[in-house]
Amino acid sequence: MDEIDLKKLFIDLYNKRYSITLGTTISFFLSLGYYAYMAEEYTSSSLIFLTNSQNSSMNDNLSNLSQLAGINLISKGDSKLEEAKMRIESRLFIINLIDKYEFRNYLLSNKTQEEEVSQNNLSDETSYQIFSDMLEVIDEKNGSIKLSLTTLNPSNSKYWLEKLIEEIDDIMKKELNKDIVNMIDYLNEQLTLNSSKVSGVGRSISMNIQQQMVNKIFADESINKTFKVIDPPNYPEFSNKPIFLRYVIFSLLISFFMFSFLILIIESFKKNKK
Repeated sequence: MDEIDLKKLFIDLYNKRYSITLGTTISFFLSLGYYAYMAEEYTSSSLIFLTNSQNSSMNDNLSNLSQLAGINLISKGDSKLEEAKMRIESRLFIINLIDKYEFRNYLLSNKTQEEEVSQNNLSDETSYQIFSDMLEVIDEKNGSIKLSLTTLNPSNSKYWLEKLIEEIDDIMKKELNKDIVNMIDYLNEQLTLNSSKVSGVGRSISMNIQQQMVNKIFADESINKTFKVIDPPNYPEFSNKPIFLRYVIFSLLISFFMFSFLILIIESFKKNKK
């Protein structure tokens, strides 16, 4: 096994110091140009929790009511959390959100979000792609969803994310109300179809309890929100752009080690060729 001669290694690097310095300098200035070109982006984040405890409680109560009447009610096993995540990322939801709040005007801005772009220059598909790149949706696997939105303006990042949460909450609330109505209708249908199997007293009790349950559901103000905002959208004070001093030091180190390694490879190749 060949041993590495460190002394000879440093001598080779010293002899090629001008080449290394030139390459490092060129690479460094290129990285500075890239840094100047980088946009100031701001990310607002939020954590929302699906208040499915209400949904589960409702399903359990209705199932219990049906069992009191001697009916087996099969509850739906759809994941509302997964449905919400899919809706947020869907083309229809995003385009409707963009059009409702006129976000399309700012999506193509290159320098600042305040530079408006004519809506006629931006198709639905392009708007969807741009907004999707700005949005990050993460299922935390604990009943919550983390949302992050990145724009060129901190106020827009916070405002757009707030509107997104309001819209998805409104949609999921409407879907929940539909589920409630469907569940009640199904239970009524089953009670009617199985009336011969249910005693008069039992049926009366069941239907009275059911009616009270319906009244409670629609009177409960907590059902007005399907999502509980654990961590509201923040106002990002600092951009995602790297700190200049750290960027400079990191660029210098990477450039130096990259060209030093490249010089060593070239010198080793030349010696082996001889």
